Amino acid sequence: MRFEFFIKVFDNIVYAQNFLNKGEMLFRPATYFKEREDIRQDKNEGILVENIHKRLPEGCKKLILRGAKGGKTFIVDLERFKNENPDFNNANDLTFHFKYISDFKIYCMAYINDSMPNLSSIFNRLREYGNYAVLIGDCKGFIEQVKKALKDYEYRFVSYSDVTVEKSPFDKAKNFSDESEFRFVTTDDLKNNYLYIGPVNGVISNIDELEELLKKFY
Repeated sequence: MRFEFFIKVFDNIVYAQNFLNKGEMLFRPATYFKEREDIRQDKNEGILVENIHKRLPEGCKKLILRGAKGGKTFIVDLERFKNENPDFNNANDLTFHFKYISDFKIYCMAYINDSMPNLSSIFNRLREYGNYAVLIGDCKGFIEQVKKALKDYEYRFVSYSDVTVEKSPFDKAKNFSDESEFRFVTTDDLKNNYLYIGPVNGVISNIDELEELLKKFY
């Protein structure tokens, strides 16, 4: 691999400078993405779907359920459920299906490297978000910088698929794959949803000059 970059696009040069000079990162709640992606027809954004399998112990009256990947905790009153569902067959093995808006906070960036065949489509997508791009060449170093500033976190590349059986903050519809997203997700209590990680090792580029700039690394 000859190059790889994280790219964060801003619609205001001041925001780009604050990110570069202070490490200012505005995490958005999942509800923000839900409202935004409803307009863009990604109906699964901000929605978590979990299938939880549970074997009922003898005489069980109440279940506390939480998915293996975290998410919300659910309490199921089995006695009430049985009363309201007389056809329930008292099976010992059950699957619970939950769908809800997550309460995670999310920070999104694009990721590119020289082996990607769709760089031009990624650049075109990035133009939708603003005129100023911050390029970070030390991706691993940046991840470590963010990790040191958070307590409860998860990070990875977004997966793009039309499968809707189970969703997490790292799953999006396939037609958004040219966003090439990398996400940090946290439940930390951030003041006004801002995180400050200190100066970031990167450069600011005008979005229209970005593709030409990266051609120097091809």
